[in-house]
Amino acid sequence: MLLLSLKQLHATAILLALAFTGASNFVTAAAAADTVTTDQLDVRFPSSNPAPPGKNIDGTSVTTNFVRAYNEKQLFLLMPFALALFEKPASPALPASPFWWCSDFTFSNFTTDTNAPMGFVGRCVWTFKEGGSAVVAAGVQGYVDDPSERFSSTLGISAVYVDQTNVFEYEAHRNTENMVTRFWDDGRDKMPLNMWVTHDADRTEQTANALQVFGQFTWMSTEEAATFLNVTAGYLTPERFSSVYANVWSKEYASLTSKETSTMEEMTSTSDIDVDATDSDIVVDDDWKRSFWF
Repeated sequence: MLLLSLKQLHATAILLALAFTGASNFVTAAAAADTVTTDQLDVRFPSSNPAPPGKNIDGTSVTTNFVRAYNEKQLFLLMPFALALFEKPASPALPASPFWWCSDFTFSNFTTDTNAPMGFVGRCVWTFKEGGSAVVAAGVQGYVDDPSERFSSTLGISAVYVDQTNVFEYEAHRNTENMVTRFWDDGRDKMPLNMWVTHDADRTEQTANALQVFGQFTWMSTEEAATFLNVTAGYLTPERFSSVYANVWSKEYASLTSKETSTMEEMTSTSDIDVDATDSDIVVDDDWKRSFWF
């Protein structure tokens, strides 16, 4: 009889789950075609002519999504496809599908000053549509994959129009984790993105969770977001967002503080400390330092 360890069973469960969470959207290097040509890829590009300033390659305005965010004072983004690869050797690439709700915007005075950059800063809350359990199991910290919690993490976000590239460049970051996301909006309903995490507190070999991600965002209307969240469109207002964000932010930092306090208590337990030790006898563990410096 073949007996599997709990670790092996856990890894098997994750791989089986991936088979039903968008795994068909990507292929590993081993399963990919041996070669590809430029002619095969050229059909992906709709035009050889550059879009004129203020327009995208479809001929519509690059400000379409920005204008909607300005008028509605909020935005909704779904990542229908994202592929994450963690640092741990031999760990598989994991698909996931996060959803973001952003508001609390402060815009530049571009409506009264034509020399002012078009842009804003704001706040977001996020959750997973699918793939959350797998990435949490693989090492994403600070996110609670709990169906009873509609949102469990917060982000900061900023956007600015860049004349040279004719797009709005976005940056977003987790407030309790060294995670950064960049994406580029040309007014169409889809945007390419890059995301990365370079370090987390309390890293061990089992939770080695630096990662890199590429994927795509899709803009959603308020009605589409309401359907996704199973609420009425009237629920999703900028005023409601401010309340939701404050609640999630408070819980997020309460959890972080509790974790740090627990770590401090473990490290300073009298059962582990020689009360007669001198300063030269005390060695501060690197993992302990990381948990408070990062």
